Amino acid sequence: MTFVLSAIEIMKCITLKHLLVDENKCIGIQFNSDKVIEALVQQFI
Repeated sequence: MTFVLSAIEIMKCITLKHLLVDENKCIGIQFNSDKVIEALVQQFI
């Protein structure tokens, strides 16, 4: 039996986006939910 994992399942990434909200500069965070990534993001907040 052979198992094949797609690149989406293996690759984990966090995307930072520049936002302008009510004339305030902000940074947005976009990522797919994952226990490891959520733990990392919680350290930054």
